[in-house]
Amino acid sequence: MKTYIKRAYYALAALTCGIGIAYAVAPPANSVIGNQATASFTDSTGATRSATSNLVQTTVAQVNAFTLTASQTKTVAPGGTVYFPHTITNTGNGPDTYSLLAADGTVNGVTSVLCTQGTPAAPQSATGGSCNVFIYPDADGNGIPDSNVFLTGTATGTAPTAAVAANGTFKFVVAMQWPAGVTAGTETLAVSATSLSSVAGSIPPTTPTLSNTDTINVTSLAVINVTKA
Repeated sequence: MKTYIKRAYYALAALTCGIGIAYAVAPPANSVIGNQATASFTDSTGATRSATSNLVQTTVAQVNAFTLTASQTKTVAPGGTVYFPHTITNTGNGPDTYSLLAADGTVNGVTSVLCTQGTPAAPQSATGGSCNVFIYPDADGNGIPDSNVFLTGTATGTAPTAAVAANGTFKFVVAMQWPAGVTAGTETLAVSATSLSSVAGSIPPTTPTLSNTDTINVTSLAVINVTKA
């Protein structure tokens, strides 16, 4: 009996350790996890025997989570354009898409309006009016727009054209064209990303929207902004 208890204890301990390791790294969404315990023991005649539990299988649900980096402060000359690189990192266990938004965050006489429609030659805001803030893809992560084609979307923002895989990233640049006639002041942009996952059975993130703050200071002096890729 003592041998049986010892060996059963060791088997259950090994199973417990195995479960702990499974939770250390989140398994992919929709993968199947199976757990089955086996215990071996020696009966009164000295024969070695084993007992196996039923197999329990669980399908992993998609759990969405992500990070958004980073808030920054830069300087721009009147009539110039300033660029703010940002990165979304999908820390969930399945693919997700995101709606992006850059909104005017300071009441200081400088109006910042996101361009969400039109063409690079004739950009427009969601209401069809003029605009001066753009969101560009930055696939190579060098802090500079990949092209002059900005992201467009709905009235609430603009979204990546493809889903971001688990552990993947989406890099983008927010650009603001400072008015030529404004020679003093500070502006802030509230840059946000919202998870749009609509996978059946997925669990939305605790905080579906994350935000950064981009701060712009205007100066009449020479301006050099350095972006480290």
